[in-house]
Amino acid sequence: MNSYYRIDTDEYSFYLTIIKNDGIDNISIGGRKAECVNISVSRPDSLMVERGFHKLDIATIPVLAWDSKCAIDKDLEKGAGTITMIRIVLSEVYKRYPYVNIYTFHDNSLIKCDNGKQISLLHLSVIEHNKSWYERHFNAYILNKELNEKYKNGIIALNTPEVKESFDTFKKIIYPSKASGIESLQPYYESSATYHEFFTSILEKEGKKGLCNMLVGWIDIFLLYIFRCNPLSVEWAIDKDSIKLQEVSESRLTHKPNQSGGRRYTKKNIPKVLRVNINDTY
Repeated sequence: MNSYYRIDTDEYSFYLTIIKNDGIDNISIGGRKAECVNISVSRPDSLMVERGFHKLDIATIPVLAWDSKCAIDKDLEKGAGTITMIRIVLSEVYKRYPYVNIYTFHDNSLIKCDNGKQISLLHLSVIEHNKSWYERHFNAYILNKELNEKYKNGIIALNTPEVKESFDTFKKIIYPSKASGIESLQPYYESSATYHEFFTSILEKEGKKGLCNMLVGWIDIFLLYIFRCNPLSVEWAIDKDSIKLQEVSESRLTHKPNQSGGRRYTKKNIPKVLRVNINDTY
C-alpha cells in the first residue's frame, strides 16, 4: 500500500511519498513539485535479491533534482535548501530501511555557462575545492576502489608542482577539444605553481562566470588526463554512517498530495540514471 506524509522542519515543509512495487519501494521527496529526489530500495521479498542480482543493503538514487517548487510553502533555496532536502530524504530512508548500508548515484549534473555551453558541476567543484559537491556535503566517494584511488591520486596531482607541465605541453593535452581562446590562459598558467593554483587564479580574477566560460571547452579532456578515469560516468556512493538523522515533524496523509511533475515507476521501468541539475552554487 502506498503511503504519503508531510514532513515539517524549522526551515521547510516537504511531502514524502512511498510507492510500493513488487519487491521495490520508491521513496521520493518534493513539495509543490513531485519527486525532486527519488531513492529506490529493494525489499527482502524481491526476486532480484533472492536470485542474487541485487544486493539488499544497496539502494540507488535515480533522481537528484533541484527546483524552487521542491518545498511546499515557500521556494526551496539553491545550495543550502538542496542540502536540507537531500539530508531529510536520506534520513527518512535510514529510519525506515535500517538494512540499507550504501546509497549509490551518478554525479553528472550540468550547468550552463554564460556562453550557452554546459559544464560539469563536479568538475567546477573539484577545481575550486578539491572535492565534488557530494563529497563536501555527504562524504560521497567513488564505489569502485580502483577508480576511487585513481580519482584521489588525481586530486593530489592537481596540487603537486612537480607534475605541472609547460604551457606548450598543456596545450597539447587539451588539443583534442579544439577549444578557442587557449592563449588567454597563458598568464594565469605560467604564474601558478600547480594546476589547482592555475584554476584558483582564474576564479579570483574572472569570477565564477568567467571561470565557467574559460574552461567549458576543454576541462573534460584535461581532467580525464589527470584522473585516468571519468568521475561523471562511475557510480558514487554515500555510506549509511555518513547520514545525519534529521529531527522532523511527520504527519501521515490520507490521500496523495496535489503535486506537479513526477513519474510513474514500475518494476520494469525504474531508471538507472536520471539526472537533472541538483545545484548551481558549486
